[in-house]
Amino acid sequence: MSAPRPLHDDLPLLTRLGRRRWIALVIGVAGLVACGLDAPAHPSEVIQSYFIAWLYFLGLTIGSMTTLMIHHLTGGDWGQPVRRWLEAALAPMLLLAVLFVPVGLGLPHLFTWAIAGTELTRLDGSSQQWFLDPTFFLLRAGLYLAVWLLLSRLVVRGMRHGRPLTAVCAAGLLAYAVTAMFASVDWIDSLMPLWYSTAAGLIFMTSQNLGAFALAVLCATASHLSHTRSPAGLATESPQAPPDLTPDRCIDLGTLLFVYVLTWAYVAFSQWIIVWGGDLPHETAWYLPRWHSSWRWVTYTIECAQFGLPFILLLFRALKRDARAMLLIAALVLCVHWLYVAWLVKPSLASAGVSLAWPDCAATFGVGGLWVWLFLRDLAASPSFAHGGAEVSVAAQPEEHPGHAEERREPQEPSARGLAVAGLVLLAAIIVAVAVSLGLMSLFGGFSGPLARAEHGTLPEPHLQPHPLTDRARYEARQRGMLTHYAWVDRGAGIVRIPIDRAMQILAERGGPAGRTTGAAAPAQKERRAP
Repeated sequence: MSAPRPLHDDLPLLTRLGRRRWIALVIGVAGLVACGLDAPAHPSEVIQSYFIAWLYFLGLTIGSMTTLMIHHLTGGDWGQPVRRWLEAALAPMLLLAVLFVPVGLGLPHLFTWAIAGTELTRLDGSSQQWFLDPTFFLLRAGLYLAVWLLLSRLVVRGMRHGRPLTAVCAAGLLAYAVTAMFASVDWIDSLMPLWYSTAAGLIFMTSQNLGAFALAVLCATASHLSHTRSPAGLATESPQAPPDLTPDRCIDLGTLLFVYVLTWAYVAFSQWIIVWGGDLPHETAWYLPRWHSSWRWVTYTIECAQFGLPFILLLFRALKRDARAMLLIAALVLCVHWLYVAWLVKPSLASAGVSLAWPDCAATFGVGGLWVWLFLRDLAASPSFAHGGAEVSVAAQPEEHPGHAEERREPQEPSARGLAVAGLVLLAAIIVAVAVSLGLMSLFGGFSGPLARAEHGTLPEPHLQPHPLTDRARYEARQRGMLTHYAWVDRGAGIVRIPIDRAMQILAERGGPAGRTTGAAAPAQKERRAP
C-alpha cells in the first residue's frame, strides 16, 4: 500500500495556501518592520494601530477556543465542518502573548492613567491608583494570556488524543468569563476612565465569538467550494478532505451565525438604549465621540454591515443552504469586525474624527501576516480533518457495506447531558459576569479629574441636561457672585444684598447677633436697608 499523499496533493484549497504560506510570513514581518520604523516619529499613532490589530486577532483566537468548548459540551453535527479551522486558529495563541510586549511598553500612548503624575481620585475621595497601576495592569494582562494559553493547549491536546473534555470545557468557559470581563475593563473601558458599563464585558465576549465563528464559516465554505470544483480532489471519505458541507450543515452554520449576530447586537443595543435614556455625563462620555464626529458614519456602517444586512440575509433559508452566499456573509462580518474593534479603541484616543491611516494597515498586515502563517502551518502540519473519539471522520471508521453509507453519515444529535452542562455553565458564567461587573462598577464609580480625552455635544433626544459641565460652572459663578457682590433685593423697599465679608464685619462691630430674633429673621443678616 502506498503512503498517503501529502497535503498539497490532496486538498486543492490547502494546496494553494500551504505552498505559499511563506508569503503571509513575509507580509507580517514587513508590516511590523514598517511600524517599527515609523514608531520613533509617530509613537502614539503606531502603538494605537498596533493595539487594534492585536485585539482583533486575539479575539479570533479566543473566540475560536470558546466555540470549540461549546461544541464539546453540546455536541451536534454543526461542528464538523468548522472544528478543524477553529482548532487551527488556536495555534497563534503563544505568538499573541508575545506580541503583547509592545503594548506593555507603550501604555502611556494608550491610557491616560499610565501617564506619570496622573491622579485617580473618585468623587468620594478614594483612590483607584492601586488598580490602574501600570505594573498591576501588566500582571493582570499576563494572567489573562497565561490562562487562555493553557486552556487552548488543553483543548487542542484533548481533541487530538480523543480525550473527554467536558470538565476542561466547563471550567474553561467559567475561567474565560472572569478573565474576559476584567480584560474588557483593562483594555477597552480604561481608555476613558470616567466611563464604565456593566454590559461592556458581555459585548467584548460576544464580539469575539462573532468574529471567530465568521472566520470558521468562511474557511469551511471556501474549502467546500474549492474541493467540489476540483476534479483531482480527494473522495469525501478521505480524512484529508473537508467534511461534507451538506445543505443541512450549511443551514446549521447559518443559524448559529445568525444567533451570534443577534446576541452581539442585543447586548450592544441594550447598553446604548440605557445610556440614551439616562443621559448621564459619565455614561454618555463613551458614545459622544462616536456620535458627534465623523465616527458617526463608521457607527452607521457597523450597524448596517455587522448586524442589519447579515440579520436580514440569514432570515432566508435558501441563502443559508447556499455555501456561496454563506461565504459572502461570513466575509462581510469578518471584515466589518475589524472596523468594530477600531471603533472600540480609536474614538477614545482621537475623538476629533475618523483618523484611520497607513499605520493601521501596516499593523493589521503585520500581526495578521504572522497569525495567518501559524494558522496555515498548523493546518499543514496536521492535515487530517478527523480528530478524536466519536467525532472521527467516516473514513477513519472500518469499511462496511456501501448500502450502509447513508446510515453512517447520519447527523450527530446534540447530547442531552452536554446541553444540560452547557446550560449550567452558561448560567454560572452570567452570574460570575454580573458579579464582576458590579464589583468593577463600584470601583470605577467616577473620578474627580478630567480624564476623558475630549468633550463633545450630547446624544440625540432626550436633552435632559445638554451641557452639564457648563451648567455647573454657571451655577457656581452665580453662587459666588451672591456671596461677594452688592445687589438689589427689593429696590422699592430699599433692601440690598451686601458681600458676606462686609456683613460679618458689621455684625462684629455691633457685637454679634445677640438680642436679635432667630428663625425667619436669620437670613437678613446679609442684608440691610439702603440709606
